[in-house]
Amino acid sequence: MSLLHIAGEVTLHVYAAGVNRQTKFQVVDCTSAYNAIMGCPWIHDMKAVPSTLHQAIKFATPWGVQEIKGEQENSRSCYQTTLKGTTEPSNDIPR
Repeated sequence: MSLLHIAGEVTLHVYAAGVNRQTKFQVVDCTSAYNAIMGCPWIHDMKAVPSTLHQAIKFATPWGVQEIKGEQENSRSCYQTTLKGTTEPSNDIPR
């Protein structure tokens, strides 16, 4: 198993459906299909309820319950693009 080397941390404002929260991100140097992965600290801070089945996350705001939906086609395209760039064998796969 290869471990990611964390290059550093950065705190950024994340604006989601009218709510702005400061969120700490760990910066890693690796190929990924994602720009950012929102983990448990952000989910808990937002008091959000994620659903992987529905590819959505819901959370309460002063304006009512908001929902952010995933974009399956864009996600699939990004993932496939990322896989095309990984032609070298991984260190954790026996040759």
